[in-house]
Amino acid sequence: MRRIALCLGILLAWPLSGQAAKSAEPTSVEFGAGAWVDVDAAGKARVVEVEPLLRFDDDGTPGSLADTIKTRLRERIETWEFTPPMKDGVPVSGKTHLFVSATAADDGAGGMRILVKSASTGFYVKNHSLSPLFANPASLSEGWLNLHIEFGPDGKVTDASVVDAKGFGGRRFGGKIDRNMQRAVLATVKGFTAEMEWVDGQPIGGSGNLPIKICMSKACMSAQLPDTGGDSEGLVAAVSAMQLRTAVAGTVL
Repeated sequence: MRRIALCLGILLAWPLSGQAAKSAEPTSVEFGAGAWVDVDAAGKARVVEVEPLLRFDDDGTPGSLADTIKTRLRERIETWEFTPPMKDGVPVSGKTHLFVSATAADDGAGGMRILVKSASTGFYVKNHSLSPLFANPASLSEGWLNLHIEFGPDGKVTDASVVDAKGFGGRRFGGKIDRNMQRAVLATVKGFTAEMEWVDGQPIGGSGNLPIKICMSKACMSAQLPDTGGDSEGLVAAVSAMQLRTAVAGTVL
C-alpha cells in the first residue's frame, strides 16, 4: 500500500510541510521528497524530476542544503531497482511517482547524514483542497469519514463513496454522521485531481481510501480515530504498477 500525504481542511491548523528556520538549520529534521521516475522494462530507474523538499526552504538555489539533498537523492534513486509494469504478461516501461521519507542529521564531523525511513510508489494527488467544504462551516458537524476514491487515466475522480462514517459524540467517534455532510464531502472530493502512473506510454487509473476528520473542538482534534491507528490523514492508494524492488529503509544516502 502507498500513502500519499494530504492536508485536510480546518482540522489541521498547521501546514502539512513546515519550513525549516532560515537563520539556522536544525541538527536533525524529518522531511519528505517526491520524484517522478521512469522505469524501463528491466527495472532500471531514471529520475525525471525531484520535487521541492517538504520541511526545507527549497527555492532551487544551486549549492543550497535542499539542492545538495536532492542531488544525493537523485543519484541514489537511479541505483535502486524496481519491478517494471506488465502488459499482456510482458515487462514494459513505465513512469511512477516515488515518495521518500527521510531524516537529515549532523554527522558530528561538519557533514550531513541522510537516513531513508521509507519509500513508496504510486500516483500523485496534486489538487486535494477541501476548502469549498468550509465555505459554510455552520452546516458542518464533527465527525470522521473513510472514503473510497477512483481516479481515471486523466487524473480526474470517476467515483467516490463513503466506506464508513462516524460522528463525534463529545469523547469519541461512534455515532451517526449527518447525511447532508456526507454528500457535501463527496461533492468536494470529486473535484480532486491527480497525476497518474504511466504504463507502456499511456496513463493508467488508480484508486485509494482516504480518511477525513472534521473537527471544530480540541476534544475532537485529540480523539482516537476508529480503525486507523490514530492516523488522521493520508490517502492509502492501491498497489502501484511499479514496485520498489530494492530494500531502502534504513539506508544512508
